[in-house]
Amino acid sequence: MMNAGKLNKRIELQIPTIIDDGYSTKTTYTETRSVWANVYYVSDIEKYRAGALNIDAQIRFTIRQTAIDHNWRIRFDDKTYSVVGIKPAYKAETFLEVTCGLAAEGV
Repeated sequence: MMNAGKLNKRIELQIPTIIDDGYSTKTTYTETRSVWANVYYVSDIEKYRAGALNIDAQIRFTIRQTAIDHNWRIRFDDKTYSVVGIKPAYKAETFLEVTCGLAAEGV
């Protein structure tokens, strides 16, 4: 069971916005809200077992249940992460476990 006291890091949830100027489309990300999270860096053993060694700087955030989608991004510690997985954390389903990889520069 997650202890709410372990949610001790502030992260920004960013939602994508598609801009179409008539010639091309571009996706930008805008902060939708800031939430408290528990931050966990995924070990190489966990990455290997999951077959995800090709994902750079994999990190896991545990947050309170909220609206979030796979195309969102998370900003933490001056880095931007792309969401690669979302699942309920623990059986109570009051928390979400969000797994992320380091986002590509300029995307």
